[in-house]
Amino acid sequence: MNVLSQKIFLSALVTAVLALMSGVTATAEDKALDDNKIAEVVKTANDAEIDAAKIAKRKASNPRVKEFAQMMIDEHEKSNKEAKVLKDKLDLKFKNNDVAKDIKKDAKDKKSLLREAKDVEFDRVYMDSQIAMHRKLLQELNQRLIPSAQKPELKQFLQTTQ
Repeated sequence: MNVLSQKIFLSALVTAVLALMSGVTATAEDKALDDNKIAEVVKTANDAEIDAAKIAKRKASNPRVKEFAQMMIDEHEKSNKEAKVLKDKLDLKFKNNDVAKDIKKDAKDKKSLLREAKDVEFDRVYMDSQIAMHRKLLQELNQRLIPSAQKPELKQFLQTTQ
């Protein structure tokens, strides 16, 4: 994968997590995310992106939107595989938390919107949600996930996903 593709992928991952986390009011327990919770957040965000992209691949009318959706599927599946290798290496356990729960809820809401959108409207709704999600994810990575990561390898993984 070339550098531009890597940057697009990493930006997409970051945005996805941030968008899904928008409006999250974390409990005191979640304010200091530990590495196990961060692993769950990353997996949950990747899965949400894959699910939305699968809908887009089926419903999009513009071939470029379909191509983008396929790229999101490929890149987020790759990220999940890389994250799993790191999770196993660091002996992390997925630990559900309020951030991950909110991502799941937001993803469910966004999938409903995508399923309801028709034709050209669908393309706009999907791409607008991708832009918003990726912007928010960059912020979340920089402000919460990276500073909270305790293991250097996890912190580096998160930094490379920027």
